Amino acid sequence: MELNSFEKNIEALARRYPRLAKNIRELPPPHGIVVKQSNDGLPIFGVRRGDGQETFLYDRLNTRQKIEEDLKSLMFKAEDATLFLGFGLGYHVEEIARRMELDHQLFVVEPCIEILRLALACRDLTAILGHEAIHLFAGRDLTRLHEMLEYHLLRLVAGQLNNITLSPLRATFAQIYAEAEDQIQKTLLHLKLTYRHLLENDVVLKNVLSNASFIFIPLEKFRVLLRFQFLDSTL
Repeated sequence: MELNSFEKNIEALARRYPRLAKNIRELPPPHGIVVKQSNDGLPIFGVRRGDGQETFLYDRLNTRQKIEEDLKSLMFKAEDATLFLGFGLGYHVEEIARRMELDHQLFVVEPCIEILRLALACRDLTAILGHEAIHLFAGRDLTRLHEMLEYHLLRLVAGQLNNITLSPLRATFAQIYAEAEDQIQKTLLHLKLTYRHLLENDVVLKNVLSNASFIFIPLEKFRVLLRFQFLDSTL
């Protein structure tokens, strides 16, 4: 029997994130969120308001074109990384994955796990879920994000971090997203302090640098280039 989108996605998710897959499988479908079709044939989310009207989280006329426009001014170079808050239906993540250079790292946060569950039921997302350079974090506990960003610290300070937020989701799920943004800011602050310690410790820096395969310059030159640069964007 052919698996539906949800089962295919859950299987793909379980291969890399077994605990998250188990949690999502046990969730009931979310209430108050509807799935409609845009004019260009793509599923999009709508949220029912108290007055009975619906607020759509994607452009209803030209969803794909709007997503491409959202990201057209950004670059996703091999030596850089992207932190994307708001998985939604995965359209922006797919577009970034299509455009990013080999070895670019993409960290995707969806604090509203119900949204992720609905997305897994709507679309085939197996390519995203299985992509080794795309790292997914869902729910309100972002401890694993902290650990992953710390692991990639040299990439963050030697290159640039694109810090992108999907604003329709943030506006709709304000409290959940505010909590996630607070955790992310605390994580980035901690990384800055770790970075300062790294600069002050030659032994640690030499050891870490020797294991950073994407950096090919001597220590004395690398120290000059080190920075902690964020490019914040709201879509």
